[in-house]
Amino acid sequence: MLPGDARDSLIVLGAANAVFLDEARREGVDPDTIEQLARRVLAAFDGAPEDRPLDRALARLVRDEELPSVVFDAALEAARWDASGRRYATIENLLDYAVRAGGAPAIAAALVLGARARDVLSRASDLGIGVTLTMIARDVGKHARAGRVLLPLEWLEEAGVDVDAWISRPHATTGVRAVVERVLNMAAGFLQRVDPGLVAISPRFRPSVRALRYTYSLEAAWIAENGYDTVEEAKPVPMVRRASVVLRSLRAAGRERVQIPEPPSAGAEFILDRV
Repeated sequence: MLPGDARDSLIVLGAANAVFLDEARREGVDPDTIEQLARRVLAAFDGAPEDRPLDRALARLVRDEELPSVVFDAALEAARWDASGRRYATIENLLDYAVRAGGAPAIAAALVLGARARDVLSRASDLGIGVTLTMIARDVGKHARAGRVLLPLEWLEEAGVDVDAWISRPHATTGVRAVVERVLNMAAGFLQRVDPGLVAISPRFRPSVRALRYTYSLEAAWIAENGYDTVEEAKPVPMVRRASVVLRSLRAAGRERVQIPEPPSAGAEFILDRV
């Protein structure tokens, strides 16, 4: 849905995320491998990329768009946490992860699309955080079968879930469903904060950003319709419903006309300051 020039630039950014970040967060990845990937990223940001197509393309994008290294530094930190199997005691701890895993790449994408104002970049971070929290809620079963728990441990304990016993035999308990609902409610709040920021970006880019925001809201609604059970394998959202939110993204929503009163996203200040 993006114009060709912006699409080409975001393809480079997306490919870099896929190669560097996904490899860094792969289960069982050697710490030395992560550091090698980090050095490749740093070299690209320093204008001296390794002689590989992706590295050269990333270096060119960094130069043309004046991207700050913090957007990848933060995302690589989240990847290190993934690789180490880190768990998150509180929702605040999980938000620290979401800022790095989702907020930082979203800020990078917003910079590529020409955003420079701090409040607009903060709304981009909100989008990345909302998407990340939705994915965490959606993938509870997938994570559990890999021996991982990303839901806040404090919330699970409050819901009566014995985390160690549950991870040995994951199933959709009432408590786990309740925590999935809480995480999705928080994700919805971040996604709604995105809308007022849309008027500050070019009209050429708004439909694609809306489509992303609406798609993850639809994902949350689908999970709710299925009783917040994201442990068992669930059917994907029907294509006709996905198509409907894409059509909806072609027109502005009423919330886009309100002001942007919210402060920066929780925990994202260190990225925004360096940007």
